[in-house]
Parts: sequence; structure tokens; C-alpha cells
Amino acid sequence: QPRPGSTICREAMAQRSQSLAATAEVRLLRPEEMENLYTFRQSQGELDEWVVPLQRLFGQGYASYVAALKGQELVGCAQLGRLAVGGYFVLRCDFVINLVLVAPSLRRKGIGRELVTELLHRLPGEESSDPFRAWAVVDAHNQAALEFFASMGSAQRVGTLSEVAATSPLVAFALTLSQGALFRDVVVYQLNGRGDGSEYLWKGRLRET
Repeated sequence: QPRPGSTICREAMAQRSQSLAATAEVRLLRPEEMENLYTFRQSQGELDEWVVPLQRLFGQGYASYVAALKGQELVGCAQLGRLAVGGYFVLRCDFVINLVLVAPSLRRKGIGRELVTELLHRLPGEESSDPFRAWAVVDAHNQAALEFFASMGSAQRVGTLSEVAATSPLVAFALTLSQGALFRDVVVYQLNGRGDGSEYLWKGRLRET
């Protein structure tokens, strides 16, 4: 197993980056691409048509997303949201991964992993005096999603919401409300921030293009 920071590990990471670059470009979503985003989510069966007007009015904006594009075509996206209780009490250090979506023909090529990684770079990492966390709530019967987060070595499987509540009761309550998880069988993952800052930075390590 290559050690982090070793020459072999750096070469392996470079090879993965080159492979991903040949498949898709991961970058910040632009404001004018929101309609394309809604269309993509609808085409993947993730967003109903009647919900789109509500998303335009009340949904989180373009800055909450990262996107994957193949040429000019949107082929993947992921969204990071603030975690709050009832929409009023916002948890400063805890965020939630609301969405990871990649076109079926391009799955298992590292795109989803790269999208999530870029979201984590928005959050202060373990070297910060006050590290941030991202949480993912996955349907316990969604085998593909479970395998995806299990494949990310940085994702810690915490377990059920009851298990989250044992150590972070406010987080568990906020996840239950925001993810509609009260009557669902779910598995919760915790991912630590990877950023260099001391606060949330919506651009992370990416630059506007």
C-alpha cells in the first residue's frame, strides 16, 4: 500500500487525474448553467418537473454545486449544503452532501469521487484548529450509493441516525429534518474537510473559468 506523500502515491494520483481529465472536467458551476443543471437532474430521474419552479425560488444557488462536463455537456454534479435545524439554527462546522449524480455511462470512472473531493476542499481540514465535517445520508437499500461512499477511504461509516445521535445529537436532529430521514432506513457517513482555510470557502481549491 503506497504511503501518502510517497513518490508512488503521487504518481498514482497524477495518473488518476490524467484519466479523469480525459473523461470530464470538474469545475465550479456557473450561474447561467442552472437551467442545464435542472435538465440534467430531470433526465436522471432525480428531480421531478413540478419541483423545478420550487428549486428556482427556494433551492440553494449555483455556488453550492460543483459540476463535471464532457465538452459542453453536463455529465455530473454534486452539492454541499449547510446543515441547520428548522432552517434557523445553522451549524457552523457541519455540512451535508445533498447530491452526487453522474451520468450512467460515465460512472465508476472517478468522477463522483472527484466531485465530492472538491466539495470537501471547501471545508477546513484536520489541520485547522476548528475542523469542519460533511455528512452524507444514504438510503440503506441503495447499494450503488453505499458502495460509492465505502470506496472513498476518507468516508467513515457512522451507521444509523441513532448512532450519530449518541455522539452528535444536534447533527442527528438536523439530518433527520433536512434529509427527510425520519421514516427511512438510512446509513450515515462522515467525511472530514480537506481545505486549508479556517472557514467555509465556496470555491474550495477551484477557480472560476
